[in-house]
Amino acid sequence: MKIHELYASVAELGFEDSLEDIPAFYAAANRALLQINALRPMTAILDIFHRRPENLISGANHNIFEYIGEDIIFSASDNAKAYYFETFGEGECRIEKYNSDTANWSIIDIVRFSDKSFTSHKGFIKQDGEFIQGLVRLRFIGDYSYQIRNAALWGVLYSSDATEIPAFEEYARYDMRKYDPRFIELCDNPFVSSFTRLTENYYFEDNSVLLLPASEAREIKIKYKKSPALLIYTDSPDSDNTVIELDPELVQLMPLLVAAYIWLDENDGKAQYYMDLYYRRAAEIQANKKSREGAKYVNVTGW
Repeated sequence: MKIHELYASVAELGFEDSLEDIPAFYAAANRALLQINALRPMTAILDIFHRRPENLISGANHNIFEYIGEDIIFSASDNAKAYYFETFGEGECRIEKYNSDTANWSIIDIVRFSDKSFTSHKGFIKQDGEFIQGLVRLRFIGDYSYQIRNAALWGVLYSSDATEIPAFEEYARYDMRKYDPRFIELCDNPFVSSFTRLTENYYFEDNSVLLLPASEAREIKIKYKKSPALLIYTDSPDSDNTVIELDPELVQLMPLLVAAYIWLDENDGKAQYYMDLYYRRAAEIQANKKSREGAKYVNVTGW
């Protein structure tokens, strides 16, 4: 159904004059669109290639290191382009490069911190706008005791955006709402069948953030529910050819619900009449869908 078809259908429901309020039509249409989508939400698939670059710090782990006055140093085994670490307390990290001619280390940058809980710090390792060539290290110093964890030096980057520098954590986080602002929630069985199954070591956080073991590289396809694109106001809905993004079987409910919402401000009786028709027709559609689906089963693995 296109917007001009919806507009014409709603106009036939007793709106000889009232439907001239075009802003009210679009407001009611968008409200109805979201409510109807909730009956049987649209779905989409996010395809992720999960991988993390190699940490160039030899023997890197997720232990907590306690600074108590003696320098703590993390050195890269090869050219590094970015750093990441987390600290808790007050101190200073000096990013240094090695000069093979003088056999000395010189300071490239200084990161000062005063964190009341473990806080992440990340950035590119550059000098005069260019990535450093040669060995670099992180040297932690300070006057007070503090903690360090998850230090990393990355030689491979996937983006020029500093905020995209990966964290060095046991689990990588994928926020579904970041990839699709119209994300509603994950489907009941979010992993698309016929694709590689995840290991058992995965988790979901707040039903929108997928946590995967950072050390495992794999392709993952995730099925989720999403909201439809809202209708954009125009002065001429009677000629608007925009297709309404909704389940083809459910879109037929739009005229009834839009009419009900518009009549709410003018005629409670008509509003209730069309609302009753909407709920009756919605129940019929849902019942028909269930009868077509037939019996379902779930095996012991949950797949």
